Amino acid sequence: MTSKPNNRTEPLCEAAGTALANVVRILLFHTDIREFYPVIKAWERRLGGCPLPFSAIEVPGSLPVPGATVMMEAWVYAP
Repeated sequence: MTSKPNNRTEPLCEAAGTALANVVRILLFHTDIREFYPVIKAWERRLGGCPLPFSAIEVPGSLPVPGATVMMEAWVYAP
């Protein structure tokens, strides 16, 4: 689960002519905030020491995708 946002975000960045290293903000919506630590650790490994521009919010109830426990909003700089 924790690597899926990374795997889906990188191709989107490349299609927009930018890179994952240009992430300027990520907002995570969790149904269980205890999932935040594993998710941020996966991003930390993927970004290789870059500052981590994260915010996380625990939301009540379910997310729009059945079975999903994390929803992500990412802002990426495209020069």
